[in-house]
Amino acid sequence: MFALSIKAFLLENKKNDKWYVYYLKSRCEKKVAASLDKMNIPHYLPLVKTLKQWSDRRVVVVEPLIRGYIFIPAYIVDEGKMVFCPGIVNLVKFKGKNALVTSYEIEQLRDFLGEHTIEQYEIQQLMPGTQVEVRRGVFQGKKGELIDVKNNMATIQLYELGIELKIKIHTTNLKG
Repeated sequence: MFALSIKAFLLENKKNDKWYVYYLKSRCEKKVAASLDKMNIPHYLPLVKTLKQWSDRRVVVVEPLIRGYIFIPAYIVDEGKMVFCPGIVNLVKFKGKNALVTSYEIEQLRDFLGEHTIEQYEIQQLMPGTQVEVRRGVFQGKKGELIDVKNNMATIQLYELGIELKIKIHTTNLKG
């Protein structure tokens, strides 16, 4: 959604360690994000792909993970740049104060959703039986054995957790 990746934005703006949570009109999350893009206001709207079933077809739809909310860096408001955008209702309050989310929590959410831009990649031939390490996501740093690769998705078997667990993961998230 936002042209500058969140990670690059955070690196450029070290003073930005907190994010405000804004409450939005119902079902306006993507419209608000598009308006904020046009106004060059950094924001984060966590999106997920879900499979919807209609009577005649199935469709993959991209929708907000947290309906009715968007995150905007606190320094924007703290510097007096109030955010006025159609669809924004108000800042979320907690115990009478503006609700704040840390950059760490935003990064954890991005890790959970697997929203990482690939800054650098290498093409590697992954063969079944190869020992691999997960580069990104919930299982980052875990090692396992590659079972199968199909359409850039790898099935790996993790042993480090004390159990035998098979997961499917994109091959760019593996290190051979």
